[in-house]
Amino acid sequence: MNDVILIALFVLVSAFLCGLGWWAGRYAGRKSKSFGYTIVASASIASLLPVAIVVIALIGGMTYTRQSPSDPGDAPAYVFMGALVIFPIVWLLSYVVAQICAYVGWRFAISEHQRGSN
Repeated sequence: MNDVILIALFVLVSAFLCGLGWWAGRYAGRKSKSFGYTIVASASIASLLPVAIVVIALIGGMTYTRQSPSDPGDAPAYVFMGALVIFPIVWLLSYVVAQICAYVGWRFAISEHQRGSN
């Protein structure tokens, strides 16, 4: 059951990143902006997911209560450090997905513009 939830979450996040990337590329193509605009937009889009992971880890750490008197209470620190370790990996994967979709949207808008001008 947990595998199904993880796969569904992965599909939803990928669709979200791809959709935002595609719209950024389409906007850049419609406004005749250079492809460099999509690089900046994809970097911003890719930052959404890792920042959300770190915020969730921080909120979880603030609401943590010790389970017993012998509990050292360092579990939130381990969770936060884990979130910081996976931050660059998640950002890079998110960036690649957003950039590929932005390129597709950019090319689509450019070709649509060229068809309309003929």
